[in-house]
Amino acid sequence: MKKYFLFSSASLFVFSVTGFAQIMGGWLPKADFPTNGRSAAVGFNVGTAAYVCTGVDSGGYKRSTYLFNPAVNTWTQVASLGGVTGSGLGRDVAMSFAIGTNAYVVGGQGTISYMSDTWKYDAVGDVWTQVQAFNGGGRRAAVGITINGKGYIICGQASTGLKNDTWEYNPTNNLWVQKALYPGTARRLAVGFVINNIGYVGTGDDGIAKGDFFAFDPTANSWTPKAPFPGTPRYGSVGFALNNKGYVGFGYDNTLNNRKDFFEYDPTSNTWLPMHDFPGTARSNSVAVSCPNNKAYVGLGYDSLYRTDWWEFDPLSTGINENVIPENAVNIFPNPMTDAATISIDAQYLNSATQICIYDLNGKMVRELSTKNNSQLKITREDLSPGIYLLNVRSQNKQVTKKLIVE
Repeated sequence: MKKYFLFSSASLFVFSVTGFAQIMGGWLPKADFPTNGRSAAVGFNVGTAAYVCTGVDSGGYKRSTYLFNPAVNTWTQVASLGGVTGSGLGRDVAMSFAIGTNAYVVGGQGTISYMSDTWKYDAVGDVWTQVQAFNGGGRRAAVGITINGKGYIICGQASTGLKNDTWEYNPTNNLWVQKALYPGTARRLAVGFVINNIGYVGTGDDGIAKGDFFAFDPTANSWTPKAPFPGTPRYGSVGFALNNKGYVGFGYDNTLNNRKDFFEYDPTSNTWLPMHDFPGTARSNSVAVSCPNNKAYVGLGYDSLYRTDWWEFDPLSTGINENVIPENAVNIFPNPMTDAATISIDAQYLNSATQICIYDLNGKMVRELSTKNNSQLKITREDLSPGIYLLNVRSQNKQVTKKLIVE
């Protein structure tokens, strides 16, 4: 029987018109990446498979490509970027997008700091072919997405500095055309995903970590601001879409730490909700690939080590009860609170790693508390506005969320 590892927020509830609905999203460990750990690779989906290509490890830049088959949980090495004549094409922080049975890898950095070459991978024939170079010049750490049969490269870093341009690649005529400028600041290491032929791009680094998000409509050639990412501002995250929802997580944030939280974006309501945290280590520059089985495959990256772990993310999984702290093990009094309240935690769920976080009903963390091994912890109102909040306690790979009311 499959077991999903849900190490945080398994009982986290968010407010909706109908009441409180359980946050979902489960993680299942899959076969490790078959060679050294890898960071800043590209990932793409063709057919039913997830592909990982390029990146960097302790030995340097890579051009090798591996196919992950979700049905049988196996990895297979396929043709490396550039084929047998591709010596010197190793790179990281490249960009990629997939169109039909072909995938495209664009730019990056390797022996050349800012590459502009574009390579088409025919997944059926397992052949790489060089096509029209990226017209925006040498570029690395940009966003690559596919919308309605065309590829898009957005923002990134060039030898002249950070960029906020948008470029469209048409595989029919093998041409790049510049489109409307990204309305946010020029940046690198942002993330993107596509829902119903609209691209969503946000977070990144313009000298400081960012959290803003914008939507691109290629038909109107226009950008529209959207609800900002609710986690800490960050860059080097992963972004993907499943079932008409977007997902963003991981990354290096403005507290100078790697993260492993995940959030879901609903374009219909323009809102974000917290999902179950990733059960592996906090990290940045990972890979995420959505597949037609309505699952995403996420892993690799860097957390002071190059990682090899690979995980399946199911946004519809509710998890398993074994990872839930009993409701009566955590109490808040008084509740509702006016100026202060005390959190009481059963000693068997208390240790130095116990975390307590308070979220608002939009899923934004508004406070993070430290227990210092105290079974009772006093919290003060401070800047909490009147309303309903969610107090999440995580300890020993278990957690529970309680409703906190502030009057």
